[in-house]
Formats: sequence, structure tokens, C-alpha cells
Amino acid sequence: MTTSLPLHPSLENLKKQARTLQKKWRAGDPETLSRIRAAHPQYTGMSGGQLAAAKPRLADCQLVLAREAGFESWPQMKAAVQSSHQKEANQLVDLACLCYDDPHYDHRSFHARAQDLLAHHPELGEANIWAASASGAVRAIDSFLGADPELVNRPGPHGWAPLLCACYSRVQPAGPGHSTWQAAKLLLDRGADPNAYTIKRNDPQAAAARAASRH
Repeated sequence: MTTSLPLHPSLENLKKQARTLQKKWRAGDPETLSRIRAAHPQYTGMSGGQLAAAKPRLADCQLVLAREAGFESWPQMKAAVQSSHQKEANQLVDLACLCYDDPHYDHRSFHARAQDLLAHHPELGEANIWAASASGAVRAIDSFLGADPELVNRPGPHGWAPLLCACYSRVQPAGPGHSTWQAAKLLLDRGADPNAYTIKRNDPQAAAARAASRH
């Protein structure tokens, strides 16, 4: 079975689609009933009248959307969306954070792309603790640390700890409750190492030189 997700898939948007499908099913919309019959194994072969008389659950509509996208179940599609977000969230961090050791780094262009990515897909700013730190999503950071306190110093993209993502980010706050300054303060309050550092390109010689200079 071939699976297919849209570019920049949004779980919230898929949930809204499922609720819309549920409303149309309840209203007896012919096109919707046809979709249900074609995608939901429990309702295959049912007449329009039988489908219209059924009590559609949201879970049924979620399953239909998952099957239409080629997934066996809603949890399977949800996992695929979350996995996609992780990759794009790492890209957000890559674009948002200032970098001194990459000669090809175009600061203004990259930061503008990060800002645009965050504006159109704000969910990426809360996909993981590194993206949340780079976007200043304080509540999301607090939630991640509540679930796993050791994330506070865990290396992410390029080996960056969350504190580095907050300190080197150059994106503007997406709205109220977003602040990289507050994000950095929260991380420090929760045990982030204030001496954290890394080298983006992981150059062994540069890393050795940096380590030697610290002794």
C-alpha cells in the first residue's frame, strides 16, 4: 500500500478534516457517504440509507482519512506526521540559529526562511525541545522538560543543547508566550549547562582546539 502525506502535514488540520467529515456524514452528504463506503472496512457494501442511519464516530472518520492516505490506521498516520515534523523541526533549528563556523551560511536568507517556515507552520516550533527553544515556545519547553527533565542538556541537531538553540536563534517571537530570552531563562532554571557549546560542522580538529583552549 502506498502512503502519501501532503507537504508540511498538520495533525491539527487532519483532525479538523475528520470533524468536517463527521458533520457531513451526519448530514447524509452523498459524496461523503461514498468516501466512507470506499475507505472504511466496516461500512464496505452498505447502502446510502444504511450509512446515513449509522452513528459516525470521530474515530471512524479519522480512519477514513488514514486509509485514503494509504495508512492502515489513524495512529500509523499520526506517527508518520510526527516523524515528518521532526525532520522539518530540525530544519527550522538549522535555519533559525546563528552559525559562525560555516562559510556558506547566509544569515539573513536563512533566518528569513526560518521565520517564514514558522509563520506558515507554527506547529513545527513545538515539535521537539530544540525547535521549541529556537522559536521561544516557553510552554512547550516546560511540557517537554516535565515529561523528561534530562532533555535540558540533551544534544539535538548538530549536537546543540536546547540552551544553544535559544541563545543563537534569530527568529522573531511568533506571538504572546514566545520569547527566546524567557526560554533560555527557563532552561537555565531547570538545570541547563551555562557553559554548553558545540561546533556545528563537527570538525574534529576544531573541536580538539576548542577543548584544549578550555584547559
